[in-house]
Amino acid sequence: MAENNGPIAVPKEWPAEVVHIYEPVKFLGQGGFGMVVLAKSKKEKTQLHAIKVVGSKDATRKEIGYANREINILTEVDHPNIMRLVQHWEPAADSHRNCVAVMALSYAAGPTLQFLVNLGGRLSLPFARVVCAQLVDAVSYLHGRAVVHRDIKPDNVIVTGASKDDDEVYDDIIK
Repeated sequence: MAENNGPIAVPKEWPAEVVHIYEPVKFLGQGGFGMVVLAKSKKEKTQLHAIKVVGSKDATRKEIGYANREINILTEVDHPNIMRLVQHWEPAADSHRNCVAVMALSYAAGPTLQFLVNLGGRLSLPFARVVCAQLVDAVSYLHGRAVVHRDIKPDNVIVTGASKDDDEVYDDIIK
């Protein structure tokens, strides 16, 4: 699915319960195990969530296990630098499922760390320190609960409050 800045169609993977609650706003990204769409609540129009579709209709038993583990972990964790699970839906095993699960997650507005690096190059040391400290704090929190995050990378780190035009983000000595 290509990025689209205008209204988008309801993803076919969304179960009726999700369509009843949320309206898709824009496509946010696609990973190896799912896609994420920004959606607004039909009831509270200003409330935004990231709706993550996990797996496919052809998911293996192992992929179903990963999805269930992710839901279980997100149900238990509560940290300011980790997305919060708001609600989730799992199609019945006997239904004609299009995915393994759909999750409504808290939405963090901001660019990814990968986007910032690709756009402006080297990050300033003060900015990098803040991002690293928060990342280490979140990973430490997870490790303290026997959770190992298997996909930590700049594209999965959302930097709220950062702007591509913010001079404090980049190291201007190199430019």
